[in-house]
Amino acid sequence: MKILVIQENGHHDLNRNFRECFCLKRGFKHHGAKVDIWGKGHDGFDTEPVWESYDLIFAIENWDWLPDVTKVRVPKFIWAIDAHCKGPRVYEQYGFDKVLHASPAFAEKDCWLPNCYDDTIIYPLENLYYKSIGIGFCGNVVNRQPYIDILKANFPQFRFDEFVIGADMVEAVNSYLVHWNANIGVDVNYRNFETMGCQTMLLTSEHPAYDSLGIKDGVNCVTYGNTMEMINKARYALDNDNYRDDISKEGYELVKKHHTYKNRAQTILEMI
Repeated sequence: MKILVIQENGHHDLNRNFRECFCLKRGFKHHGAKVDIWGKGHDGFDTEPVWESYDLIFAIENWDWLPDVTKVRVPKFIWAIDAHCKGPRVYEQYGFDKVLHASPAFAEKDCWLPNCYDDTIIYPLENLYYKSIGIGFCGNVVNRQPYIDILKANFPQFRFDEFVIGADMVEAVNSYLVHWNANIGVDVNYRNFETMGCQTMLLTSEHPAYDSLGIKDGVNCVTYGNTMEMINKARYALDNDNYRDDISKEGYELVKKHHTYKNRAQTILEMI
């Protein structure tokens, strides 16, 4: 199996190896596929691929660039990971045979491909910083500022690692006893899987897709429906080590088994 993965290269050196195209390449290679990457910002971008030399063309949503593959005669899919921001229909104009969506609300039958994490670069760490912070958030504000303010007011040691990326992100998430998350819109964001992949307890906003993903409140994560519940559940988790550790371990086992890029690569290969 020979696959061409298409995505614009990352804009930040610290996060380059975490870009979806490289993670998915490692996932496909785990299953024995030969994988090339092509796209804006990559070496060789000036030369158009020999499309028919591949068994699958697989594009991953880009910030502001996509090729028109209407005339390409081999199977060609695209994975829309940010349709909750750009809308679900934006990708149909480029000629892909199948539009897969990370957000289940937009996915037609057999076209839901959830977000995941790369277990080759995101995993539990045992080092000086391991679980030294009570509760933290590693990410960007977007519309989360009211929640962040409430957490700061209730937990004076709350740690906000804003725009910490790459290996520094992995280290930050590993340093928390509890990692707080709020999904945006209909998205089930990467932070869910990355947090559990670090074997850190996930405290996250409720989402209707969690059941289908095997994500269960009080079993492998903790979910909240309002700010009062968020505070109370965070406080309970911080005060009860065994409860928190059991949930962290269950979360890690869940994502390691079902939600890696190796899993998603396997799903894609089964589609063709």
